[in-house]
Amino acid sequence: MKLPPPIRPPERLKEAAALADEARLAEALAVLGPGEPSGMSAPAALLAARCLLDRPDPVAALRFATRAAGPGPNPVTRIEALMMIGRIRTGLGQDRLAAETYRAVLALRPEHEEARLLLGRALVDLGWPDLAREALAPLPRPLPGWWRQVEDWAARGIETARREARARLARRTAPLAGDAAGLVRYLIRAGRLAAAAAALRRLPEDGEAAWLGACLAERRAWPEPVAVPPIALAPEAPPALRLEVATWLMQRGEATAAGDVLAASPDALADERVALLRARIMILAGDIDRFERLSSAAPADLPQRSLVPRLRLTALALRGDPAPLGVADLPAEPPAAGDVPLVQYWDREAPPDDVAEVMASWAAAHPGLRRLHFHRATARAYLATHHGDEAAAAFDACPAPAVEADLLRYAVLAREGGLWADADDLCRRSWLGVLAVVPPRGLVVSFSDELPFYAYNAPLVARPGNAVMQRALRMSVRSLLRHKAGARFWVWGTTGPGLVTRLIAADPARVRLMGKALLRHLSTPADRLAYKFDRAADWRPASDSSVRSRAAVSASAG
Repeated sequence: MKLPPPIRPPERLKEAAALADEARLAEALAVLGPGEPSGMSAPAALLAARCLLDRPDPVAALRFATRAAGPGPNPVTRIEALMMIGRIRTGLGQDRLAAETYRAVLALRPEHEEARLLLGRALVDLGWPDLAREALAPLPRPLPGWWRQVEDWAARGIETARREARARLARRTAPLAGDAAGLVRYLIRAGRLAAAAAALRRLPEDGEAAWLGACLAERRAWPEPVAVPPIALAPEAPPALRLEVATWLMQRGEATAAGDVLAASPDALADERVALLRARIMILAGDIDRFERLSSAAPADLPQRSLVPRLRLTALALRGDPAPLGVADLPAEPPAAGDVPLVQYWDREAPPDDVAEVMASWAAAHPGLRRLHFHRATARAYLATHHGDEAAAAFDACPAPAVEADLLRYAVLAREGGLWADADDLCRRSWLGVLAVVPPRGLVVSFSDELPFYAYNAPLVARPGNAVMQRALRMSVRSLLRHKAGARFWVWGTTGPGLVTRLIAADPARVRLMGKALLRHLSTPADRLAYKFDRAADWRPASDSSVRSRAAVSASAG
């Protein structure tokens, strides 16, 4: 694909930016014209990166964002480009490069809270929980929403590393296989670098010891990057070690070397980590055909059910057939929406004032839609009346308001269709154009820009009788009735976006994907609502916050 050249007249850049803001990405790229990032101004390269990321083409977007992040007179452009690079790097499994990127943002703007939070998450993923805790320390408390989990992950990571190191030290007289190398690993993770160096000297000189030495050298050198040495593992090295080394290489941007290390392992698709690493290497190589074959071949019974559907949804989005819904696909004068409703939920009858204001933005943008505004009592009554006693019992079993909202949205949209809006999403423009292009029994759903992609379960636009909403309702009811009170409930995967992703990946017929550009054009998250900073008012069950997964960021807030 040929893309933007140097932008000469400023008016052309303004025109392209206006088109991109209206989610007219193809038109914006056409205005920019064919070209390569090296010949572009930073603002033009950033604009092209935005369009490409939403297309979606994350690898091309990374090239253009890298050009925009170079030294220049406009720190705002540079910071925006760096944040984009960090997110793409994270999605590609390149956490070390992502951490360096967020540090570059903080060097330009030390008070940038999101960069600091994302840096903390990257350091946790790198296995450096002590550094993650240090990175998060300057932030004001309480931390907003789900970001509290990052601090919890860091604290638990330090505890785990210390406990595992002590266990291996206690077995020195009768060690288990792998204890000596494991001790080095956990001492590094616990930040006990001198002790790790002493333990490393007692290891036999082989490929694993060389790799652990590189891990220690890198940890000592942080935040400065160090050269990645060649890692030569013995042919008999176990697959688990090969995966660990390949993941380490990938985190540092060495995708080819990671692929070489992994190639000597069995094609263990039963291990989701292997499948994910292979998928990321294929995306970076632009090998979408092989990626599609991988996503189709991966067995549905991988240990964690979220990965395979995400790979399959990512294959659908990257293939772009059909292309993600954009403004150009919407009618200029949408017809009347008919009797479908605007549906919203808050667990109490009177939402807090700031939440009520956000919820009211949807009614203001859609004065012609019938409004169904539920709270706990009316939601249960609706489920009992229209879906029976089992659905009402499932509602009673919901462990948190986020789960109540999930169950209700599927119940209403499956029966009546309409537009579901979460209580923490602010409406910017009318969604009637989206409603107009939903086919009979169809569904429009937006998806993340975090690789591998997953489907959001809000906002949702559906016609009555949509199969995905019907199945989501049945599966949510079944899961809730089986759930034991007090047991951990995985909201994201059981009733939230993970469930919708799974169902769409299994049967994408009559589903249209909406890119982030159009989603941002129509609505935006309201991240500063007071309840998001109150742990006691968190809409998720406390046990769900212990799930350490990027995929566990539920869009369900109301």
